[in-house]
Amino acid sequence: MKLFASPGIQAIVSENLLFEAGVQIPAFRHLHGPQLGEDFRATIGLRWLF
Repeated sequence: MKLFASPGIQAIVSENLLFEAGVQIPAFRHLHGPQLGEDFRATIGLRWLF
């Protein structure tokens, strides 16, 4: 089981366009057995509103 904290930002580029970026940081990790865990995940996105 993994639980992530996800701080991020959003920027409105124009009336119909939005840019977003974020980082997912593990807040809780309970891995069963020897497994590789993630230190962080990065996400970026672009949204077009119509």
